[in-house]
Amino acid sequence: MNGRERVKGAMGHRPIDRIPFYCDELFVDTESRWLKDGLPKSRTAQEDLFGYDCTDLFIDSSMRFEERLIKENDETMTVADKYGFVATRNKLIPGIHYNEHPIKNIDDWQRYKERLHVDFGQRSRIHEVSYFKPFEVWPTWREATEIFARKQDTGRYITVRVYGPWEIIWRLRGYENALMDLCLNKEMIEDIIEVYTTFLMEVIKKGLDNGIHPDGVFLLDDLGGNNALLFSPEVIRELFYPAYKRLGEFLTIHNIDFFLHSCGDIKSIIPMYIEIGIDVLNPLQATEMDIVDLKKEYGDKLSFCGNINSRIMHDKKAIVDEITRKIPAAMVNGGYIFSSDHSIPTGVSFEDYMFILQEARKLGTYK
Repeated sequence: MNGRERVKGAMGHRPIDRIPFYCDELFVDTESRWLKDGLPKSRTAQEDLFGYDCTDLFIDSSMRFEERLIKENDETMTVADKYGFVATRNKLIPGIHYNEHPIKNIDDWQRYKERLHVDFGQRSRIHEVSYFKPFEVWPTWREATEIFARKQDTGRYITVRVYGPWEIIWRLRGYENALMDLCLNKEMIEDIIEVYTTFLMEVIKKGLDNGIHPDGVFLLDDLGGNNALLFSPEVIRELFYPAYKRLGEFLTIHNIDFFLHSCGDIKSIIPMYIEIGIDVLNPLQATEMDIVDLKKEYGDKLSFCGNINSRIMHDKKAIVDEITRKIPAAMVNGGYIFSSDHSIPTGVSFEDYMFILQEARKLGTYK
């Protein structure tokens, strides 16, 4: 089986040879370390080496503000980002400090929202390079189609990753302001969500018109914190549910699977996600949720991706115990895709990770 067949089979609860493997993200310092230990620079070569069944494209959902390098030294870089915020990134360890955000009030939003246009900046919105990377020249639509065709040739399942509405709102407004807006500026929040969701569907449709038909859309929208949601289920249902539902219906019409990435404790809204039409839930943060329990309760309604605790991947005994307990339960009747519960941290060596994949592949093979 190739990767695409394996992922589709798992999600369809059909017989497959082994569980599929989703591509883990590496923290910047993890990747730097692994490159010295033999990790190939090419993303495709990395996917080959790790035996991933999936591969990613990315949607630039920014307003395409001018990017500027404000200052830089050996440890940090301060950049005015295409998403409009000014942020200082640490080059050596994971970390980002947001200094400024572009939307100070509703007048700013009204002035800038037209920049959420498919062709704003006269470049495509789809690329194989992450939207995290600054100062990247995005391809034309013709070039994006060629990139997609190369991805198809690998036989892997192709997801297109993009921020969800909450991730966009707080990047535009700042985190504290965005939380206050949910109560005090609902009309503006509703308009941002409406405009942004329409924009996402237009980008996906433009891609389809150009021959870019991904297998899945991977929406990143973190609504959970430690032990609880960031805000109430009632707020999520009132403000975000309609947009998720509309996007889910659009994806269903176009035969595109719906992946939702939401960190933290989101157990209380999983039934809502099922209503929306989510196909796969990720990353299932291991400190807050357990795939064994999730599988028992929702295994006939959802597929799952993740839940392997990245915080213990450096500890061989602990991680073997983790995957030995979780994989056999998660893989029953399909519906499970192997992945960490977040990006791979610095303390995990290249050798550690290769060992984990090897052991998971053994455990995840169907007899």
